[in-house]
Amino acid sequence: MIIEHTATHLGKKSCYIYKNIHNRRIGAYLNGKQKTALKYVSELVTIISADCINRKILAKNGE
Repeated sequence: MIIEHTATHLGKKSCYIYKNIHNRRIGAYLNGKQKTALKYVSELVTIISADCINRKILAKNGE
């Protein structure tokens, strides 16, 4: 389940889930691929919050 789906399921915003994940030593529970994915999510959040790119562009490029 991706962060956005988790947030929707819990009735929270994605940033809430993201902050909770990053405020814990979750790396101890993740495998290598999951750690890499979390690293890229962190970088994407920084780019998106700086308004350099938006979700529509990401979705379009991801197709």
